[in-house]
Amino acid sequence: MADKIAVIIPARYHSTRLPGKPLALLAGKPMIWHVYERASQAQVNDVLVATDDERIAQVVRSFGGHVVLTSPEHPSGTDRVAEAVRHVTQHQHIDLVVNVQGDEPFLVPKMIDQALFPLREDATIPMGTLAHAMQTPEEARNPNVVKVVCNKAGFALYFSRAAIPFIQKGAHEPEVGSHTGMLRHIGLYVYRADFLQTFAKLSPTFLEQQERLEQLRALEHGFAIRVVQTQYSGIGIDTPADLEQARQLFSASTNTIPNHQKFLKDFNMGETDKPTPDSNKKFPLPNQEKEFTSRFTRMLAGKPLDEEIIDPANPNLMRDSVSEK
Repeated sequence: MADKIAVIIPARYHSTRLPGKPLALLAGKPMIWHVYERASQAQVNDVLVATDDERIAQVVRSFGGHVVLTSPEHPSGTDRVAEAVRHVTQHQHIDLVVNVQGDEPFLVPKMIDQALFPLREDATIPMGTLAHAMQTPEEARNPNVVKVVCNKAGFALYFSRAAIPFIQKGAHEPEVGSHTGMLRHIGLYVYRADFLQTFAKLSPTFLEQQERLEQLRALEHGFAIRVVQTQYSGIGIDTPADLEQARQLFSASTNTIPNHQKFLKDFNMGETDKPTPDSNKKFPLPNQEKEFTSRFTRMLAGKPLDEEIIDPANPNLMRDSVSEK
C-alpha cells in the first residue's frame, strides 16, 4: 500500500525580523501562495498551511488552499505542524509528513521527493532532511548557515552553526562545491506521522539550546535522521533585505497568477478576462493587479474582505480549516 503523504507549511504572522512575512507580495502574489504552489507539484497527496493567524488563513482559502488553524502558543514550527497533523488525522490517515518552511518561495518540488525517498524505502527511519554542498568557504564561517556532518550511511552525526568538521591548522580546507565537501543543512523535514507526535513531546536538550537547532533534540534522544544530499539549494527569506533580494529575482519574470476558477470568482475577474491555461499569463488588466494588491493591503491592516472571498462552505475545498479545541 502506498504511503499517504501530506506537506504541512507552518506560517505565523508575527515574525520577529519580518512581521507579516507569509503575506509579503512577490510578483503580485503573497509568499505563502508561491510556497503552496511549489509544494503541490511534488509527489504528495495533500498540502496545507498550519497557522495561528486568521489573516493568513483567509489568504490561503482565497486561492483555494487548505488551512488548519492552530494554537498561537507553539514555541516552534514543528509543534505547529504536529498539532495540525493531530487535527487532520481525525478525518484521514497520514503516513508521512513533510515540513516545508513558509518562507521558501523558491522551493524546488523535487527536493520534497528526494527527502521522502529514504523513508518510503525503509520503514525503520523516523525522520529525514536535506543538505547541499557548500559553494563558498564564507558559508562555513557564517553562523546563520547550519552545517551537518553524516556517517557513511547518510545519517546525521551532528548539526552546528560552527564550521564542521574542524579545520586543523595547516590542513587544507574541506572542499566546497561538491558532495564530498562540507554540507549546508536545508530546513526541510520528513517525519513518520507517529514519530512526529513523539518528537513534539520530547523535552528540550542541552545541545539544542546551545546551538538553537531543534533537530538536535532528536539526535540527543537517540533518534536517527537520514540526510539526503541534493543538488538543489533553497533560498529562505528571514529579513527585509532577503525579501528585497527575492523581489529582484522575481522581477526577471512577469507577474503571474495560477489558473484557479475560485481565484477568478473571488477577485471578480470577468469571463473575458480569464487567464489562459498558461500559468505564466500576466494579470489580464493592469487595474486587476492593482485591485489584488489593494485587497491584501486591506487584510494586512486588519480590515475585512468581501464575503465572497471568505467562503468556508465552498464545496470545492476538501478542507478549509480545523478550529482549535
